[in-house]
Amino acid sequence: MSANGPSGIESRAQAQSPARPPAPPDGKAGLDGERVLESSPRGGQLLARHRGPCDGGGAQREGRPTPRGIGAGHPQVERYIPLSLGGFRLRAYDPTVLEVSAPTSRRSDARRNRETVIDAAIGLLNLRPDASMAEIAAESGLARTTVYRHFPNREDLLIALFGRVIEDSRVATDALTAEARSAEDLLRKLAPRMIEIGLRYRFLHSYRHVGQPALDDSKQVPDDPVRVYLSAAQERGEVNPDLPPQWIASTIQALAIAALDDLYAGFADEATASRLLGETLVAALITR
Repeated sequence: MSANGPSGIESRAQAQSPARPPAPPDGKAGLDGERVLESSPRGGQLLARHRGPCDGGGAQREGRPTPRGIGAGHPQVERYIPLSLGGFRLRAYDPTVLEVSAPTSRRSDARRNRETVIDAAIGLLNLRPDASMAEIAAESGLARTTVYRHFPNREDLLIALFGRVIEDSRVATDALTAEARSAEDLLRKLAPRMIEIGLRYRFLHSYRHVGQPALDDSKQVPDDPVRVYLSAAQERGEVNPDLPPQWIASTIQALAIAALDDLYAGFADEATASRLLGETLVAALITR
């Protein structure tokens, strides 16, 4: 940009832009400025034009002071910011909030479709673990092409289902650690929740080899709620201080899987498996 005004590219971009739309009812256009994305002759690149008080960011061109909203001595500016958004137009009155059109809408639809397929798979595979991808697509109500776009094969879907297991576990442990009165209380309440989640995804038992990498990764998350709680409990003297956090995480997961194995095999019912798992966790980790 030259000292006397915007560069040729900026001038052309400004010339191509439509007239500024009317300000919204709350008058934010005068307070916070307007940001509009428009095309540039430079290889299809997008330039964001921001009209509003100077905030020191990007290439700027001063104009006349704004009459209201930002105080005397604060010039209006136009700032051009290169963006790569696939040629889609965005418009917002508040420069901190962009009202995104087509790309965000499509991403939202894609996420919703993906979750719809996963939910349908959980419901159907719990009843028929051998259900085909075509049957899962029919259950979801989506076109097969949509389902295969998200999950090209059965293994990709199974990996996503193991991801859902981990997500559900995180939600459960967030709640449990927030309410736990002690490490022992946490472990005794954790056991039945792990059994409950295992039963919800029982159909994955035969595919554990597919999800094992994800399960292994889940044991190494530094901010895992149970890991954080039990590490603090070690400092309080409630949990054996000689046990490394990684060992504790591996022990909890291994014992839960062993309890589910016995439950699936019919060696214990849900209540018994939950109670024995809780007692075993307490005996293995709590300081006496």
